[in-house]
Amino acid sequence: MRKLSAVTVLLVSIHYVLTAATYYVDYSTGDDNYNGLYSSYSSGTNGPWKTLEKINRTTLSPGDTVLFKRGETWRGYLRPQSGTSGNQITFSCYGDQHDSKPLLLGSTECNNSGDWVNEGSNIWSTAKLIDIAVADGSELLPNPSFDSSTTGWSFYCSASASASGSRDTQVYYSAPASYKIVCSSAGSSGGDIQLSANSGLTIKAESYYLLSFRAKCTQAASLSLAVYQSGGISDYCSWFDGKTQSISTDWTEYKMLCRAAYSASDARITFFLGTGLPSGATLYVDSLSFKECSNLVERLPLKFDVGNIIFNNGESCGAKAWSEAELSEDHDANSPIYLPEAKQGRYWYDEASQQVKIYSTSNPATYYDDIELALEQTIINYANRSHLIFDNLALSYGSAHGFGGVSAAYIDIYDCDISFIGGALLEVRWGTTPIRYGNGVEFMNSAHDCVVEGCKIWEIYDAAMTNQGDVGSTQYNIYYRNNIVWNSEFSYEIWVWEDSTVDDIYVENNTFAYAGYGWGHYQRTDSQNGRHLMLRSVYATTSDFYVRNNIVFEATESCVLINNWPFSALTLDNNLYYTSSGLLAS
Repeated sequence: MRKLSAVTVLLVSIHYVLTAATYYVDYSTGDDNYNGLYSSYSSGTNGPWKTLEKINRTTLSPGDTVLFKRGETWRGYLRPQSGTSGNQITFSCYGDQHDSKPLLLGSTECNNSGDWVNEGSNIWSTAKLIDIAVADGSELLPNPSFDSSTTGWSFYCSASASASGSRDTQVYYSAPASYKIVCSSAGSSGGDIQLSANSGLTIKAESYYLLSFRAKCTQAASLSLAVYQSGGISDYCSWFDGKTQSISTDWTEYKMLCRAAYSASDARITFFLGTGLPSGATLYVDSLSFKECSNLVERLPLKFDVGNIIFNNGESCGAKAWSEAELSEDHDANSPIYLPEAKQGRYWYDEASQQVKIYSTSNPATYYDDIELALEQTIINYANRSHLIFDNLALSYGSAHGFGGVSAAYIDIYDCDISFIGGALLEVRWGTTPIRYGNGVEFMNSAHDCVVEGCKIWEIYDAAMTNQGDVGSTQYNIYYRNNIVWNSEFSYEIWVWEDSTVDDIYVENNTFAYAGYGWGHYQRTDSQNGRHLMLRSVYATTSDFYVRNNIVFEATESCVLINNWPFSALTLDNNLYYTSSGLLAS
């Protein structure tokens, strides 16, 4: 292989710098169809982007910068790409310095009374999105009622089936016509018989769309559908409540809700009937509609565990139960799970229905001013990524990690605010006892050359900052400096298993306060936590580990825990400790 000369490498680096772009993101006024190169709308396509999904889908180049507007809020998750040495990809902010940092939320909000359904006995469940969807956008389907022709629609039947499609003026739900499909012989796959709205439909990433139609069939039948790329098979949407529908023999209205994963102007809706339409059956379809639902624009679907509920902007949090029956059970101090004496705010996540159920003496949206359901997703995930800078961002209300990812390198996190993170189910141990997790900043398994500096981190279920490793991990050159941490179960934690190496780890000049005073402490099923420096279970070959010049103040258990530790590798020096009760170290 031919080696690059130093001059060539220099020229490549200069090229990256010269071609690096700065992209702007403004949730209020941005549009993913803009080019992102302007901080405000200029003309044509000149303007900022809108969504996190646009960033995730865009191929960024080494040296690029993405700036979020101060004072704005995004819901969702950031999945960055890698930069290169000397040409990091930077995520930071722009705008009025007096405005708050850009806020990335890993939660969905349920503040309207219609968001909750009364199940009786003071139990309320989150409403299904399809039940509260308001289809108030423009009609996107061409010729949705076949009033004069079948223009805009196409019918397909493969050689594996026998069927025909046409406009019918004799049988319809609304005059003057419907679309009729006569199946002589069913297919072997759903795609063998298809009905498609084949002109380009325009959809927007992260927006919800409601498809409704009337149908009946001479025999019991079923159909499924997708929103595809015109001329292709890339599915543009994820579906909720009704991707597959059973069709009755009477005219019935059917509704199906989807969320666009991409912004596109070449989408098409396709009904798949190859196996759902019996031989000898005739299907009639009429009065179709496909519209955006603006009232769901900021909703994240509850597809993941809800590890925490934050009430009234952090005034209190929900207590997580592990079965529906526990919502109404009386307090039991000896229970292996935490059941508070007050039932109000106790909740359970139903994985099967993807709903939250909560105990509340009145509609939760009237009992509380603000309700955030934190979902089990890492807000910024840098797994297998390198050469990234995150500066002056705020992350809140996620029940996995704030920042996290395996095998990360050259990750710099500066001046970020991270709060109310963690609480999702990790696993069940000891029979039926659930274990929960969630860290503010985590470097997992092999990680090196990472910095966390000048951050404020609070209300974290597990560790505010941590590097952890399974068997075979390699960790080195990781720095935690000048951070302020409070109300987290652990301010800093490390554990690394066998056949691993750890060296050059620095925990310096931080202020750690009130370990174990956070929202999750009394909900934990694992005892004797609430410690600032959790130095335990390090079975790796370790050298040059420094914990020094830190202020360590108040902990429910102890300021420091050290066990299973190679003491010769540890420098614990010039730290200032204080706790009004309990132990300084154990």
